[in-house]
Amino acid sequence: MTRIAFERADDDDLINFAVGQPDRTLIPVDKIQASLSTLKADLTPQSLNYGLPRGEDSFLAPLARFLTHETGVDTQPDHLMLTAGSSQALDMICLAFTVPGDTVLIEDASYFLAFQIFKDRGLQLVSVPRDSDGIDLAALESLIETHRPKLFYTIPFFSNPRGDSLPVANCVDVVTLCERTSTLVVSDEAYQCLNFDGRACASIANRTSSDWVLSLGTFSKILAPGLRVGWLESRPDRLNDLANLGWVNSGGAVNQWGSLLVARMLEDQAVSPILTKIRHTLATRASLMHEGLSASLGELANWHKPSGGYFFWIELKANIDTQQTLPAIRAKGVGYQPGVTFSAEGQFRSTFRLSFAAYDESKITEGLTILGQSLMDLTVGR
Repeated sequence: MTRIAFERADDDDLINFAVGQPDRTLIPVDKIQASLSTLKADLTPQSLNYGLPRGEDSFLAPLARFLTHETGVDTQPDHLMLTAGSSQALDMICLAFTVPGDTVLIEDASYFLAFQIFKDRGLQLVSVPRDSDGIDLAALESLIETHRPKLFYTIPFFSNPRGDSLPVANCVDVVTLCERTSTLVVSDEAYQCLNFDGRACASIANRTSSDWVLSLGTFSKILAPGLRVGWLESRPDRLNDLANLGWVNSGGAVNQWGSLLVARMLEDQAVSPILTKIRHTLATRASLMHEGLSASLGELANWHKPSGGYFFWIELKANIDTQQTLPAIRAKGVGYQPGVTFSAEGQFRSTFRLSFAAYDESKITEGLTILGQSLMDLTVGR
């Protein structure tokens, strides 16, 4: 499996729709500075001491109130744990609940950096079919019986890369099956708060109250990736398994300072207005990208318009290998993420992912015009 090089949307010569990162101009620097100023004034030695392994109540309590407010579903602080973002949380889960050689089931298509984390921990990856109706339950049950996996990894809300969400009933059925077969569900919910209709999705851990679900959340898509603050949600005993890991228990909570800053912003009620602005901006950009795709790729591809998150999943009608054609298209000033990078088994070669999060409306329009003409030229030339 090829490792994906890290990129940022800061190359003036490339409109890189491959980058699944927030627009730098939308990072609320002024709001962060305001909360940082008040936090500095209240700084004590304990603020910079070791934190509790699961995080301080001064972070977990306002986080629980925030999630309750945004989802409309009651969230309890003792069901939460501080992390340094979803990637660190996923690696911690691997360390706590797997050993090298174990099998992990992953929905197809799925997040390529999760593949790398699993591979770095020596785990074997097996794909589970997912389509617009959700996870194929019969296939999931058969694969569990065959491989006896330790984990099933899913992105239920506004999937990376598909952009769609699992039906609630399908999520419940998946958890019921995994609970019955002692398979831990790892639900990566980085986009749960980015629902364009204004109501965040309640976590799968909260919806099901199952001991066999760990939901991952992050402030990277809400405030700023550089803060490296996120959370895990599950039953308290399951979180204790993670808090008892040697490096967590001996070193205390990860990112104590970052969590104090986010907690202050939550207490200042600064986060929800920021989130409202982000949702509105993303919804506008998603509509613009949908219109631009209709104009530039309408005869060449299929896609659906997402109702949240960052991504469009583009399926070309022609048999064009999007990984092979990427260098030529990047040379014209536009990038995308090839579909094959989201499959552990080499699928989706005529597919690619576009992100509408990192660029303003003018760049989106310009980039889609170039992309459409480039793909048209490739199609005509076949």
